[in-house]
Amino acid sequence: CGHCQHITPLYNGLSKSYPEILFCHVEVSTVNPKPINLQDVPTFAFYHNQVPVDKVVGAREEDVKQSTKKLSSM
Repeated sequence: CGHCQHITPLYNGLSKSYPEILFCHVEVSTVNPKPINLQDVPTFAFYHNQVPVDKVVGAREEDVKQSTKKLSSM
């Protein structure tokens, strides 16, 4: 999707800037969207010790940056 392509460079950059965080790209067509309550794409789900701690729905760059920074401080 266009929004996904737009935010891919940010996603790739964050994954390099935060090597202590595991970044996973999941193709929505290959998984059951119910466990993360997928409402739209892209969706960024943030987990700490397998517990959901945050979620960003849509290509909202500042929110993704802030959530990533918050996760890195946990």
